[in-house]
Amino acid sequence: MLDEATRLIEEKGYNVYRACELRGGKYAERVYRFSNRLNNIYSLSKSVTATAAGILCADKRISLDDRIADYLREYFPENRDERLERATIRDLLSHACGFERGILFEEDAYTHGTDDFARLALSVKTDCGPGEKTVYSNATYYLFSVIAEKATGQTLFDFLRERLFVPLGFEGYAASTCPKGHTMGATGMFLRCEDLLKIGKLYLNEGTYEGKRFFEKRFAEEASAPLFPAGQRFYGLGFWRNGADDRYFYGDGKYGQLLVIDAEHDAVFAMQSCDPALSAADFAKTIRQG
Repeated sequence: MLDEATRLIEEKGYNVYRACELRGGKYAERVYRFSNRLNNIYSLSKSVTATAAGILCADKRISLDDRIADYLREYFPENRDERLERATIRDLLSHACGFERGILFEEDAYTHGTDDFARLALSVKTDCGPGEKTVYSNATYYLFSVIAEKATGQTLFDFLRERLFVPLGFEGYAASTCPKGHTMGATGMFLRCEDLLKIGKLYLNEGTYEGKRFFEKRFAEEASAPLFPAGQRFYGLGFWRNGADDRYFYGDGKYGQLLVIDAEHDAVFAMQSCDPALSAADFAKTIRQG
């Protein structure tokens, strides 16, 4: 995928910083432009947050079938739709809580006149029951971040640092928080491109990394499954497929952040960039087929 990515970057003139690949256990990288050591991975943060959910499930601190109301009762509005009471953690991670619209995106996160993002998120109107459809939103992964905090007694970022970043040997990490100090979860994580590959390798190996298990194979399968159609793509738990029958899956973020896991070719590909014209979905499809 790396050679095809380089061809496409040069052909289209995309503003890509760096790309790297692990194929058959062999590492390769290309540096195209100068960048910071750590870069914002935007919505690719959701794939990292979903990984935290997998670890917490393996720890038996949470279950994907837990109802979010059991953790977030204090944030529910009085006039809430009773259907929201049935929503589960799985519904959060698949953007399928029943919310009629998405909120807490970078461009609007601080324009609602409140610093209580959890209460704001749970006040969004619902137009269907949980599990019926996907409406992409940063609010769902933010709410999971608050749940993770309830389950562990530490912020999602501190949990990830202790249970994922340090054990995998990440060389730097940072994450955005809301005004109340909760990790945003959906966006705003800052990581190295090379360290993104390690997360991809975890999924390539169905939950293990260099012999250590982080989450169960069943979680890896569900995270990457095409659970819900979302426009022309399909969403699982933090990961996308362009087609329901595709043999690869990926996490992506604004401006061309990308992590592709391709078990068929024993390969993982990661890329960081800053180009509003770069569609990560189309890029992933092209380099996979090239």
